[in-house]
Amino acid sequence: MILKSAILAQKIKPRVFLTASWVSIILFAFLISPWDCQISFWMTHHNIPWFSSFFANSLFEGEPIGAGDIATLLMIASAVLYLVSWLPSALPLIGRWRPELGFLLLSSVIATICVVHGFKYIIGRARPDLVIHQGAVFTYWFEPGPFNPLTYTVGGGSFPSGHTAAMTILIAFAYIITFSAQPQVETACGRYIIGLSVAFCLLMTIARSMNGSHFITDGLVVTGTNWLIIHSLFFYALDVPAQKKGQTWPDNVNRPPFMWELRLSLYALAATALFTVFSIGCRYMASSGTFSSGMLCVIGLIGALFFIYKFYLLLKAGRQLLIHL
Repeated sequence: MILKSAILAQKIKPRVFLTASWVSIILFAFLISPWDCQISFWMTHHNIPWFSSFFANSLFEGEPIGAGDIATLLMIASAVLYLVSWLPSALPLIGRWRPELGFLLLSSVIATICVVHGFKYIIGRARPDLVIHQGAVFTYWFEPGPFNPLTYTVGGGSFPSGHTAAMTILIAFAYIITFSAQPQVETACGRYIIGLSVAFCLLMTIARSMNGSHFITDGLVVTGTNWLIIHSLFFYALDVPAQKKGQTWPDNVNRPPFMWELRLSLYALAATALFTVFSIGCRYMASSGTFSSGMLCVIGLIGALFFIYKFYLLLKAGRQLLIHL
């Protein structure tokens, strides 16, 4: 099924495929929601230690190498190469891949930081381990949970799964291989890589559920959401195919704004940070109703909207240059 969906991605118009993939993943997540707790508990009791440990480990946390390190190293490498690609002395080979590197950079920031921490602080869902062993209240992935300091820490909430979100960068890399390659090297192998990248995200979802860190929907929903974002960035927002076509233009003629993907990433990070302030303020205001919590809401909301507007203006400026192709 996953591999067939990957092949359909090239046969169906991008907008149709985008809608179909998003609707199907959300419908499936809603359908299994009544059994989310039971499924996740069952998986916890049938844990495969070596499997769940491999997907949980990370070299960056002083542990043995884990599956997530692949995605982390890919994100680091793409960010470094992106910066190098803008240097006047950059090798032509690196400069030629600048649109794809910028796409990877922005996808990494939005998928692994903005989506994860934006949802974690507004949903506040307790992890399965807390529900099982400490009596925390179970809530669905689509409803805000009760305020709980144990779940309301950086990375502490259950929804969405940060490990799975990081793994979705492999989907972005698969899009580059499949849709950005030259016609003579674009083969069925590239299409299958999209399916394999999605499958790898699902394996991470299963592993994180087995070790009691996440409910099954925590990974499913973030996989679908980030796939939607990646698809939108590649074909619409950044329009990587059009940028590749534009690389034949003379210098300084209809070129995208300087380092616009990096600047878009910084605006997205700033908007997410301020939206987090807004979310925390709303939580405190609901429980205590103090003046300071109200100020957090106001400052966070206004600041987030400001940087979202800056993001929009820069994206619009870059898009205006691409629509002439």
